[in-house]
Amino acid sequence: MTTRRNFITGAAGTAAAYSTPAFISNPFARSDTLSDRVLEATDDAESYGADGDPSVVITAAEGKFDGLEDTLLDYDVEVLDRHERVGALTVYGPWEEFGYLSSWFGISRVSGGLQAEPAVESIEVNTTHELAFQIEELRSEPIEYDLTWYEAWRMPDVDLGGLAYEDDAQHATLREARQIVNAPDSLVDGVDTSNILVGVIDTGILDDQAFEDLDGNLRFHPQSKNFLTDETVEEEGPQAIDDPNGHGTWVGSAMAGNGTDGYRAYVPAAEIAGLKALDDDGGGETRYLVDAVDHAVDIGCDVVCLSLGSPRWSEALAKAIEEAVDEGVFVVAAAGNSRTTTVWIVSPASSEAGLGVQATNVPESGDRDEVKAAYFGNIGYHPGTVDLSGGASTDAVAELSAPGMNVSVEPAGPLSGTSMAAPQVGGAAALLLAYESNLNPAEVTERLRECAYPIEQIGVTESERGLLDVEAAVNDDPYEDDPEDVIDDAATNRDRFNRALSRIQARGLLG
Repeated sequence: MTTRRNFITGAAGTAAAYSTPAFISNPFARSDTLSDRVLEATDDAESYGADGDPSVVITAAEGKFDGLEDTLLDYDVEVLDRHERVGALTVYGPWEEFGYLSSWFGISRVSGGLQAEPAVESIEVNTTHELAFQIEELRSEPIEYDLTWYEAWRMPDVDLGGLAYEDDAQHATLREARQIVNAPDSLVDGVDTSNILVGVIDTGILDDQAFEDLDGNLRFHPQSKNFLTDETVEEEGPQAIDDPNGHGTWVGSAMAGNGTDGYRAYVPAAEIAGLKALDDDGGGETRYLVDAVDHAVDIGCDVVCLSLGSPRWSEALAKAIEEAVDEGVFVVAAAGNSRTTTVWIVSPASSEAGLGVQATNVPESGDRDEVKAAYFGNIGYHPGTVDLSGGASTDAVAELSAPGMNVSVEPAGPLSGTSMAAPQVGGAAALLLAYESNLNPAEVTERLRECAYPIEQIGVTESERGLLDVEAAVNDDPYEDDPEDVIDDAATNRDRFNRALSRIQARGLLG
């Protein structure tokens, strides 16, 4: 679970639940539920119907899902999708049906409409989430943060030279990446992983021999599904989840591929649920991601990987992940690849129930003590004020790190990004569950966290617990050193900078 120091709630929220923060109401307009992300993201809303009306995801107040459906009958909206486990509906209709703008001393507020209904807890735009910004070419030298004058004035100096760049990231096979995180062939081959089901919420998965069992049969779960077309592998064959993009294939290969020589994954005999929620260009609507998480629960996934993200918070997706974890599914997500622009760990890795993952290099020496954090990986501690979460993401940080620079799998080639690191933590969790099946998601998270290997060059705001150590987790053998006591001066200085930036962005000009 993503670490928190504080939980800041909105006026209508509580620390016990994911609740969309309210507007601060003015005296003449009731605005108790509609998040400001609806106003901020109107241009990004997916449109439907003959008039091209925007679509939103409406989450019902606790125990009022049926009441929400009844309420919609009084409005000019159409239902696109039902998310029963989350208690939400995706609908489309004119903006005025959701609420209207009023003004008080020049400040616009939304009031009236569906947002004022007692059955409504939150409304968010049904926007397109995409793969984390892809690293086409690794940088050879540091770049600077794009700071405002105020941030620069308040900041301590920072040197990003202690991170991993192109020269630190020679090509590595998946086996070499596994060795860095202490998952040698002897460990992978010594555990029967055929009873594990891993879910890949991504661009699909290619029909390839890397996903076949010893008899040549595909290890795809029959209810692997394309949420864009509503087709399953059982109905349409493996082409239902075809992956022209290749990203989902990479993620699936890293978790469960049984490639030859140096490309065998963490759980090479596991069954695979390809959950195609992103299109061939790497984008997918919020509703598809929520559906995919729910479907993973329904078909019994043990582990789910979301190597995707958005700097904009999604209430519905956070709630779907929370429900999945409660149902026994371990969920892992990529931290994001935009450290010097959007900076902070992205959604859904920033959600309370998901485990966010940072990327590292694979040192040419093979010595894990020489591992560094990737220069592009998003960081914490999240200020909770820049993603329209109203504080729900406050203090989120990547908890673990794993190789994600220039790593190759079969059948895909070398790729870089936190998208490559997340499935390795997911694969490690699946291996741990194959070895010790009675663990629940919270226990898996705790085991992976406590048994992570502190790295001198990686700051705690980059990866709070350090480097994944699979063998230590399997053996339940925690390290005694606290990561903050191990890191060197350069990492300490970066942490100081990151914390100061977080404080300033949390407080704004009032800081």
